[in-house]
Amino acid sequence: MDRRTHHAFTLIELLVVIAIIALLIGILIPSLGKARNAAKRVACLSNTRQLAIAVNLYSMDSKVGAYLPTVSGGDDNLAYLYPNYISNTDAANCPGTQNSVLPEVTLLADDPDNLHGRDVPLGLTRASESADVFGDDVAAANGRQLANGHSYEVFAWYSGFLQSSDVTGSSASQPVIYPDGWWDRNLGQNRNRNQQRGYKPGDVGFYGNSTNDYTDPYASILKTTRTVDRPSRMLIILDSDQDHRSSSSSGNDTIPEWAVNNWPERHNNHGEEGTNIAFVDGHAEFVPTGPELVRAYLDSRHTGFTTGTFNGPNASAVQQRYGWTSVGDALAKAGGVTVENTRVGRNIFQKFIYD
Repeated sequence: MDRRTHHAFTLIELLVVIAIIALLIGILIPSLGKARNAAKRVACLSNTRQLAIAVNLYSMDSKVGAYLPTVSGGDDNLAYLYPNYISNTDAANCPGTQNSVLPEVTLLADDPDNLHGRDVPLGLTRASESADVFGDDVAAANGRQLANGHSYEVFAWYSGFLQSSDVTGSSASQPVIYPDGWWDRNLGQNRNRNQQRGYKPGDVGFYGNSTNDYTDPYASILKTTRTVDRPSRMLIILDSDQDHRSSSSSGNDTIPEWAVNNWPERHNNHGEEGTNIAFVDGHAEFVPTGPELVRAYLDSRHTGFTTGTFNGPNASAVQQRYGWTSVGDALAKAGGVTVENTRVGRNIFQKFIYD
């Protein structure tokens, strides 16, 4: 007769096993999430590298050597690159977001907003700034409304030239000198954007009005092979900041008030870790948040920050979150940059100095 007895799990033993399993799951899930996000970041970097090569090739064919002849500093049109330099619209989508470029939704050649003389995917002409991970940016084309827009921003212009008043809050009007010694000697002098872009009235791609053919009141300069002297350090395309706030009931109301333009935050393509940047020499790299990102901006003759961030309606929220009160203060605290007085001829200018 078999006298062996079989013992079932006691309730305590079962609870211990469940607790161990739950603990293991709790340990593994964040690791898996980090691995997934890292994979998306690498895939996005591959996209920005394709775009970096594309703008480099475009400049070789441009009669003025333009890397991208967008109409302004706020124009994020990538359609110039399609289909000759990027053949697949997927290159314009960061997998870390729900942005999308739908090839079947086109901006027709005869549309007055089309500067390309051919049908182009509508999503390539605009960054889906309010979509981010929420996917709620809506575009209308050909009678359809669809989430449509790419994941990147185009910095094709030296725009938003800084004066001393922008950086320190003083009343001085002299331009600020960047770390490489560059400063805008013609601050406030209008420049014709169409002329810089290589277009004249009647050309496909011309943009402006009959009065001044789109003369720029902010003295912007287009980045071209003639105006860029350090291609490996000059950014041209980077992850979209996704900070757009919509006042409509269907818009993206999840962007926090403390969101800072061009600064990586939790709602951006790769969260707070950093951003992928394409440079005009054809390379791309992931630049982490902090001093490295500040230097990438300054080496590209840009600060990344806007004065409206520090004097607009959300300035108090920004100060509470980061402690930043001005462009100069943000550069100092986030990137170890100081502003020193420098004599240029008879004038005293202010220059950014790396600590």
